[in-house]
Amino acid sequence: MDGKSSEKSQKVRNEFKKLSMEEKLGTLFELEMMTLAQGFEKLGECSISIANRIFEAIVPSEKETQDKQEGAQ
Repeated sequence: MDGKSSEKSQKVRNEFKKLSMEEKLGTLFELEMMTLAQGFEKLGECSISIANRIFEAIVPSEKETQDKQEGAQ
């Protein structure tokens, strides 16, 4: 971690310490929801990538089809 990130993290921790218990719980809940949303987004991206690879493996591309047709002639 570089100095800038460390300073930023320290600033966030100091601000968090100043919050009331209710504000801390609300902030933690909000951060967890953001983390879950980002996780699901990444999972969706990975699923799409895997689906594309499977599709490409099953369905030949136009270029492959044209190359095979030209080779047969």
